[in-house]
Amino acid sequence: MKFVKWLIILAAGMFLLMGCSDDDSTGPDTTGANLVINEFLAKNDYNIVDENGDHEDWIEIYNAGDEAIDIGGMYVTDNLEELMTSQIPTTDPTLTTIEPGGYLILWADKEPEQGILHLDDVKLSAGGEQIGLTDTDGTTILDSLTFVEQFADISYGRVPDGEETWDYFGAGHASMPSPGAANGSGDEPVVVFIINEFLASNDTTFADEHGDFDDWIEIYNAGNIPGDIGGMYFTDDLAELMTSMIPTTFPDSTTINPGEYLIIWADKEPEQGILHLDDVKLSGDGEDIGLTAVDGITIIDSYTFGVQTTDISEGRLPDGGATWQFFTVPTPGASNE
Repeated sequence: MKFVKWLIILAAGMFLLMGCSDDDSTGPDTTGANLVINEFLAKNDYNIVDENGDHEDWIEIYNAGDEAIDIGGMYVTDNLEELMTSQIPTTDPTLTTIEPGGYLILWADKEPEQGILHLDDVKLSAGGEQIGLTDTDGTTILDSLTFVEQFADISYGRVPDGEETWDYFGAGHASMPSPGAANGSGDEPVVVFIINEFLASNDTTFADEHGDFDDWIEIYNAGNIPGDIGGMYFTDDLAELMTSMIPTTFPDSTTINPGEYLIIWADKEPEQGILHLDDVKLSGDGEDIGLTAVDGITIIDSYTFGVQTTDISEGRLPDGGATWQFFTVPTPGASNE
């Protein structure tokens, strides 16, 4: 009888132990196994700004799992030989927790004094390097990539979110950057002005409304809403950003619709119209072209060019893209081809 009682007690104890083991196994996932580096921008000239109004490099982390994950205590690096470069602080889980299917933007600006989402020792190189996300143990790489040369305001990310295929987002591509949102969904209202083509030695190709063959600069709106360049500045010397301001008097003449172009005459003849710059004339020997925002500080786009050939323009191909080439048949006010 005692033996039977002992067996009953033993069986009950084993049942309780099994029950405890099952309870432990159903606890919340505390690992970062479902975290991926989903999108990044290594050269931010006029994309999103941080909470301080600065255009900084950014990295988007995506939680592909079905439970919230706190990345506090994890590490981000730009060198996979040094996994513990920048640790995410653990001081405020409300800022560092990513909900299932959610996103978190980390600023790669080496300015940790601006907040816990600003990395203290990571700043991305547009020339190409690495990004790594390491778990709190400092050794387990959760996700990483090695990227090649990047270009201003063109992000690189996974399509769809969390998957293996990567694509570019920005001017000249199918969608705009989408920090904090699904990749490929970057259709929020945005104006993107780009120096798209220019001719620094114009003898016979394209005349202004007065019949003069003057230097010209083509601006392309790669965004999805109209934008007015009135009040912005052009320069042929990036050390002096406010050389020539576009007048604000006729917005109908200075507004560029999405996917369209505007020709600015670099002829130092402002008396001929508001699209004629008062103090910019391009040099065929090579110099700068810069377009600056109305604040006179923020460079929207710029290009430094070399020696030019008469009646041969230089421009981006495709429109708004990163590659520049010469055109024996210039296309002012039309798509480069």
